[in-house]
Formats: sequence, C-alpha cells, structure tokens
Amino acid sequence: MTVLPTQTFFDPQQGVHNMLVNCAGVRRGDRLLSAYEHDSYGYYERDVLDAVTQGAFELGLHVSSLDVGFAPSRPFIPPELY
Repeated sequence: MTVLPTQTFFDPQQGVHNMLVNCAGVRRGDRLLSAYEHDSYGYYERDVLDAVTQGAFELGLHVSSLDVGFAPSRPFIPPELY
C-alpha cells in the first residue's frame, strides 16, 4: 500500500492554468468575469480569487471582478449578472 504524505506542496498557478486553458479553453484576449462573494462566509479563501486573477492576467485575459454582495441570509443574483 502506498502512503501519501499528509501535506503536498504544489504551484497554485498550475491548477489555475489547467482550469482556464484546459477546462475553459480560454485564449489570449478573451474576457473573464470573476463573480465572487466576500471570503468571510468561508466558501473559499481569498488567495484562490487572487491566484485566478493573477493567472488570467498572465494568460493575457481581460479580467473583471464583481463582488456579487452575496449574503447567506438573503441570496439573490445582482442585475449586472443577468
């Protein structure tokens, strides 16, 4: 049986590149909208948004970010996303 280490170090930008290029199929000049909610709700870590934004810029994407103002007590979709 193979035992994996409890902590593995990797470059997050490799994951970002895989997600954007191999999964989403983006190309230089494409636009990316990062719609996000505040990280204080605990659904993600702010470092993830920062890594995706940085990776997208490095790939030559035009990046916009929008805080959707999500609140678990009153979920809705802002009109800007329709």
